[in-house]
Amino acid sequence: MAMDHKPALYALLRFHAEIGGRIKDNKLQALKLIEDMKHVEAVLHMLEPGFS
Repeated sequence: MAMDHKPALYALLRFHAEIGGRIKDNKLQALKLIEDMKHVEAVLHMLEPGFS
């Protein structure tokens, strides 16, 4: 007797796509945060040239 797994497959495919979207969003957010950090570091260097 074969079980019908379609509902589970559809749910897993939807979850897989959601995870993929979240990874993409997080990568974009990480890039923005890196740029923000660089700007903050630039100001720190202006205020304190020896800042490391």
